[in-house]
Amino acid sequence: MLTIFLRATDCIYRWTVESHDEALRLLYETIKLDPEYAQAHALAAYCYIWRFTIGRTSDADQIEARRLAREAIKFGRDDGFSLAWGGMTLATFARTIVELREGAAFLDQSLLLNPNLARSWNLSGWVRSMLGEPDVAIEHLERAMRLSPLDFAFHVMESATAHAHLRAGRYPEAIAWAEKSLRDQPNNVDALAALSIANALAGEIDNAKAAMKRLLGIAPGRRVSNYFQPYVSPERRALIGNALRMAGMPE
Repeated sequence: MLTIFLRATDCIYRWTVESHDEALRLLYETIKLDPEYAQAHALAAYCYIWRFTIGRTSDADQIEARRLAREAIKFGRDDGFSLAWGGMTLATFARTIVELREGAAFLDQSLLLNPNLARSWNLSGWVRSMLGEPDVAIEHLERAMRLSPLDFAFHVMESATAHAHLRAGRYPEAIAWAEKSLRDQPNNVDALAALSIANALAGEIDNAKAAMKRLLGIAPGRRVSNYFQPYVSPERRALIGNALRMAGMPE
């Protein structure tokens, strides 16, 4: 069982659509063998976040992601990793501000359990950006990068920092961090999104379109209509939606 779980983890770190699909298959196999394996539920929930990032989630997928997150939290009450991914998933697919804050609360619990877990600080950074707290997000992401400077997902921390600066309206900083992330992982869709949006909002339309062309080459299913998480304020949706359109993302 542990071998299957480790194979799934290896698949995730290949950062391709096919490898994530294989990881999800292996994680469901692990859960079948041990229905109370919290970390398997947690990573399976993450695989649905990945699908969302590339524009491949259905309503049913989002329901399943929330179910997996709840199972990860239920079986992993004393495990920071499981709480972190459970909270991140609930926040990503939150339909109300209450659900978003609930996801953040589980991440806070994860940090209390293990303040040295870089992944929790990383995920907390994403969620703090979602909550409109970009400076707190950047503090958490800086801590994640200090804790794990050789992390396989270091480029994810960099792209999260780009999105935090984007949320704060600091477009040159967002562009710089997105470019750092892309040097580490050229196929990082989140970084390409930040790069495209920040350039569009900074008036650099040609650069925004170039980044969007790269994004759509990797994630052709991405659309303005499926870009946003379920809970986003109307003002934020209008601002970012217009930037995506300027950059050339299809409706």
